[in-house]
Amino acid sequence: MNGIDDDGNGLVDCADPACNAGYMCVPTPPSGFTGPGEVYDGTGPSPPCDSLYTKDYFTGYATPQCPATCSPCTCGAPGGVTCGDPRISSGTGTCPKPVDSVTPGVCATVSLPSGDMFVTLAGQASGRSCAPTGGTVPPITWNTGHLCGANATGGKGCANGVCWPKPNSPFLPQACVFASGDLSCPATGYTVKRSYYDSEKVSDARACSACGCGSPGTCAPLGGPTTACCTP
Repeated sequence: MNGIDDDGNGLVDCADPACNAGYMCVPTPPSGFTGPGEVYDGTGPSPPCDSLYTKDYFTGYATPQCPATCSPCTCGAPGGVTCGDPRISSGTGTCPKPVDSVTPGVCATVSLPSGDMFVTLAGQASGRSCAPTGGTVPPITWNTGHLCGANATGGKGCANGVCWPKPNSPFLPQACVFASGDLSCPATGYTVKRSYYDSEKVSDARACSACGCGSPGTCAPLGGPTTACCTP
């Protein structure tokens, strides 16, 4: 980038094929912008600036990732639920009599007309409902933005613009110019806008409706009910 035909082939800087591997022609930086420079925009910590881009212009936060999805609602196990005493129902099966409560573990005398039967029924559950989870939005994540400038004035050999070193991966392959503030990009040359921020604060309007769970159901005795037919 010295503007001199160093190898005597009549070609200077970017016009010389010997330079094409590491240099490129870029537009002349517009008024009010610094550069050209290189930009890292990716996850994790940024690598240091390239050896030809030694001016550390800015390190901050790239475009926030704000997924607009809600986590699914789920219901946990009932907490503090108790089961009422079992009950007994008697009758002929087609015309049952009212249900009476019985005390678990205590024998009771049942007097039924001939042909009647009785069945035991499960007690009713009571207590707190199941605890809901879910219905939340994922956290906001950020890419890292790192902007590096070069201590150079640019070389020759370009029909328009200046000869400039190519950025190396993981930096973006494009040349960029920088300015503080939310500005519009030039109409030609450096036209693709990228924004970088010095704070993680955001205006987050994402929201999910609240999750809820119903009350616990009945307590089902293991093995199912037993039916007994008794004589008077």
